[in-house]
Amino acid sequence: MASGSAAEILGSRIDAILAFDRTAELHRIRTPTLVVGCEDDLMTPPYFTEELARLIRGSEVKMFPSGGHAFMQVAARDFNNAVLPFLAAHTPPG
Repeated sequence: MASGSAAEILGSRIDAILAFDRTAELHRIRTPTLVVGCEDDLMTPPYFTEELARLIRGSEVKMFPSGGHAFMQVAARDFNNAVLPFLAAHTPPG
């Protein structure tokens, strides 16, 4: 079982996130991509969302005014109303 204070554990999680940087590879994505974010997300601030969308060629970005990092749960209907039409528009007939 891991030991350490909550602050140490949180710090190690943040270090792991920061070490996982794949921005140099994002230009290789060719799949239609919708990047979703919230203006009040403290964990993934809007400038990160906008940068991600800029680095994925042809992506679309949808920013919501509130809901924070848990936007998908906090405002599930708004999230679904943004994501489902995007998926439907990019799903091949079959």
